[in-house]
Amino acid sequence: MLSVVVFGAGEAGRQTIASMGSSARVVAVCDNDSAKHGGSLCGHPIIAPDSIAKLAPDQVIVASMYWREIVTQLVGFGIKADQIVVAPVSSGGANRQSNQEPASTFEPLIPEWMSVNLRCAYGFSGSYEPLVSAILPTRDRAQTLPRAIESVLAQCYRNWELLVVDDGSLDDTASIVEQYRIRDPRIRFLVQDRLGVSAARNRGLVEASGELIAYVDSDNRWHPDYLALMVCAFRDDAFDTGYAGINLFDLETGRFRCVVNPYSYERLLKSNWIDLNVFMHRRELVEEMGGFDESMTRLVDWDLILRYTRHHPPFVVGSALADYFRESGVSCVTNSEPYLENRVRLESKDKVGIKRFRRPGRPRIAYVQHEFPALSQTFVQNEISRLLAKEVDVSVFHFRDSAVRASIPDAWDVAKFSNREELAYLIASRRIDLVHTHFAVPHPADFVVPVCERMCLPFTIKPHAFDIFRRDHDPRHNIVKTAGSDLCSAVYCEGTYHRAFLEGQGVPNLKLEIVRNVFEIDQFWVANPTARSSVVRLISISRFVEKKGLHLLVTAFRELPNPELRLELHGYGEERDRLVALAAGDSRISIHEGPRCPAETAEVMRDADLFLLPCVEDRNGDTDGLPTVIMEAIASGVPVLTTPIASTGDLVQDRKTGVLVASGSVADLVDGIQRFVVLSTQVRQQLIDDARLHLRAEFDPDLNTIRLLQSWGRILPGVFRNVSI
Repeated sequence: MLSVVVFGAGEAGRQTIASMGSSARVVAVCDNDSAKHGGSLCGHPIIAPDSIAKLAPDQVIVASMYWREIVTQLVGFGIKADQIVVAPVSSGGANRQSNQEPASTFEPLIPEWMSVNLRCAYGFSGSYEPLVSAILPTRDRAQTLPRAIESVLAQCYRNWELLVVDDGSLDDTASIVEQYRIRDPRIRFLVQDRLGVSAARNRGLVEASGELIAYVDSDNRWHPDYLALMVCAFRDDAFDTGYAGINLFDLETGRFRCVVNPYSYERLLKSNWIDLNVFMHRRELVEEMGGFDESMTRLVDWDLILRYTRHHPPFVVGSALADYFRESGVSCVTNSEPYLENRVRLESKDKVGIKRFRRPGRPRIAYVQHEFPALSQTFVQNEISRLLAKEVDVSVFHFRDSAVRASIPDAWDVAKFSNREELAYLIASRRIDLVHTHFAVPHPADFVVPVCERMCLPFTIKPHAFDIFRRDHDPRHNIVKTAGSDLCSAVYCEGTYHRAFLEGQGVPNLKLEIVRNVFEIDQFWVANPTARSSVVRLISISRFVEKKGLHLLVTAFRELPNPELRLELHGYGEERDRLVALAAGDSRISIHEGPRCPAETAEVMRDADLFLLPCVEDRNGDTDGLPTVIMEAIASGVPVLTTPIASTGDLVQDRKTGVLVASGSVADLVDGIQRFVVLSTQVRQQLIDDARLHLRAEFDPDLNTIRLLQSWGRILPGVFRNVSI
């Protein structure tokens, strides 16, 4: 059991103690208020901070809004950083009024997936110490400038340079900066004519040498650990931008407000709550998207933050790390420049795309799926495996877990998202080059299209069957609308029927390509299969749903007079009870659960004489496209009887590579089975051999992986240049 000291003898400490489970034991409560020493909280003695080390606790939990100061204090007393835990405590003072300068506050508003470890700076190892270029534009702010410069000098992170850009000051700015420059050579002084704040910041960007860029204005002040915390967060290569909270302090009225919010691009479009003084980014973003817009006289910081975070979602430090001071007699752009015309320009600019800056390396593809990994969608997992073998980096982002899960390797990069912002973070963190998605509903309209259009990222889509054939989909989930996006680079079709159908619906012909599902033939391939002398064992493997036509199969089989025949149905799904009822009384029919993996499927296929899948169009218009299980049967050396639904005819040709019967007809099913049963062993063997040759020629997994890579290579030739095809 852990021994714990709780630092904070107030209400936050009381709540922390109350929320602790049985795995920890509180040995004492600590507080800096000497008046509380000797008392107790929740039955635990209150001690002074210098007494903690004597107790040698396993952990110290800091339950106070002044946690950052306390952490520093604890480290000074010899408590190791990894023993210190900061409890999520709200100051409750986001709207309070005060005449005192505010202390830093922690606001537990930031979702875990976009937040950073606020304690990381205290265990800072120094292994990542990039130069930070801080840009400070100023004009006639001699009275406030020292406070801003002093806050940079006070940073506990030391690898920085400060570029003070004077935009034509007429006061004592030059002499003040010169005194600081003599004191610290890391300060550089640049002078220009009165060209405006954007030109001043851009001058700083041109002169900056740092890997990271930060901004501080002359009416702001950084907290001493601002750079340390931000640099620690940038150690995660997934992020190119980041921001923290800021205290807004009105010296005239005494009002104080702490602003720190979770990131949302949609909300940021409406109003800006990210202050440039607590916003940092990597230098390469300037090369990618340019600096500040000098044609705008106001809202330039909002414009830059919108452009940068649109494509590179930021991390968030959920604490105020700087102070802004509003003072009388100090001019500012907000009060002197027109709002409306700058807002109109900002909104029109945000719709303009960019040329993406790409770091070198292997192609990076994101598979965005509604559910994953689905047992009924093994072709998705097969496709990913093949791409990984070709040294393409693949990440899978999915909205929900599959109800019936397939097994996938632990090493795969798989992550779950719950909204567009989280998906954008995942895409940015992996530095994705292209998004690919299977199925046209529901995630493309909800997530893929809006996120890719926001991030100017190309995407491709592979519709299948229910997602395009069903008639009852929400109109938003329309493959024509999805394919109509300028960023939709290709729509892959499973077969000739799919292509004709989609073209007839209005999908542009130039975007349509046939790329078949990646089916791992060798998982099911049986060497030299031999047709048996007589037909006895008939099988079907599928989900028990209406479109598979199994209810018709059971009905047809019961009409067969052949006592030696056996029918096995293997699968799972909503139609199971119906099938059991239909089969009742016929001992030749058996219904089984599963199979749940390729090995189990192969075992069921073994020694089967005929595989049947009489697919139909269900009441909602849904049909199969080209069932993978038919390929599994052919590879296993089992003849196939099916219906010419959708693109199935690309694989099964009547009396050449299998048997086709009319869809939805019990009589045709009976006739088809009887015709097959009386075929000679030689004819059945020929069906097996010809079907396997055709499968290898057109549905080979290497062939269709190459087709996919060639298509992506045409979309992003530079990215796929070195991929072995």
